[in-house]
Amino acid sequence: MKKKDNRSLTPQAFGLFKGVYSRVARQLGVDRSYVSRVAQGERRSQRVEDALKAELRRIQKELRVVGKPTTRETNGHKQSVLVVDDEQNIANTIAQILDEQGFKTQVAYGGREAIRLALQDCPDTVLADVLMPQMNGIETAKAIHEMCPEARILLFSGQAVTNELLKTALAQGYSFELLPKPIEPDVLVGKLRESSSDAPSVLLPS
Repeated sequence: MKKKDNRSLTPQAFGLFKGVYSRVARQLGVDRSYVSRVAQGERRSQRVEDALKAELRRIQKELRVVGKPTTRETNGHKQSVLVVDDEQNIANTIAQILDEQGFKTQVAYGGREAIRLALQDCPDTVLADVLMPQMNGIETAKAIHEMCPEARILLFSGQAVTNELLKTALAQGYSFELLPKPIEPDVLVGKLRESSSDAPSVLLPS
């Protein structure tokens, strides 16, 4: 397993969180597109960068008080989550958030690495991006489901093409939950704390 980056949230992860760009734009009285370009490194503005970092610190603070541990966690079993995303900063950021919330995480930066880790130890939950090179998240989820049928699969994506991929998988007998990207951190944590019996078998975007 590749070592996770335990530093504070990185600029490349700004777009993971819903509403960050809009909130900073309103605070500073600038266009949201300008904030987005600064976050992605296309423009430089110390004022915007400082505001983005402050917003992420606020999100981190909120996450530390989201909910209480589940019974399984309280009894000494940390829910294991395999986070899969080819964008390393995104994967590391999600894992860092979940670690702080009491989950036991592993990180894979692609589908093949995720399958290798699942072969070694089946996770309770797989959280995977859909659109990845070489092996997409749905192909990865199908392979892991065959090896670890008890593992819960949560996919996330911001692309409309995901809908068709999920429909194809559903026609083949696979049903996976889908979370929209960008992700609300408290929604993500809440979803992971749901029991598998509470969660819908499949959630397709409209």
